[in-house]
Amino acid sequence: METETTGQDDATHDLEGGLSPPQYGMRHLLLFMVVVALLLVALKTLDPILTFTLILLAMSIFAHVAGNAIGTRLRDSRSNSIAPQGTTKKAEQHHYAKTTELSERQPLGLLMRIVTGISALAGAIVGGWFLASQAGDKATVANVTLATLSCGVLGGLFGFWLSSFLQIAISAVWEAQKET
Repeated sequence: METETTGQDDATHDLEGGLSPPQYGMRHLLLFMVVVALLLVALKTLDPILTFTLILLAMSIFAHVAGNAIGTRLRDSRSNSIAPQGTTKKAEQHHYAKTTELSERQPLGLLMRIVTGISALAGAIVGGWFLASQAGDKATVANVTLATLSCGVLGGLFGFWLSSFLQIAISAVWEAQKET
């Protein structure tokens, strides 16, 4: 005896070729309420830094597992929805946009290294000075050294991020104006 499944979920999934819409039931709602209650208990009983560290860890694990599940589901649905042999067209060159310089790998360059170094130095100076000025006589050499190093690393990361962003933005604008 053959059973034919013509459920709406299967039809929606086949039409879109991707993910079906999420479905939540009473079990998920109650589980969510339990998790929120546990977080509130942790906020009340544990140290706030430890609580937020645990929340960040849980969110990271959840995002990793959810991304893995979604990616696996999308990959599986893509392999099932491939067109049969003989029905695919060969892609021709005029179907694609012209490649840009942004798609090419480029070395960091001297300017990027200089900006990163200057921002790391500025971050270290400002961070060490700020801790020393705010802590007053409570600031020890170890505290100021740690603040200087950590702020230097953060300043270097920020400078690298900012200079990378500006380099890409300027290259994109320059290339767009070159096209017109």
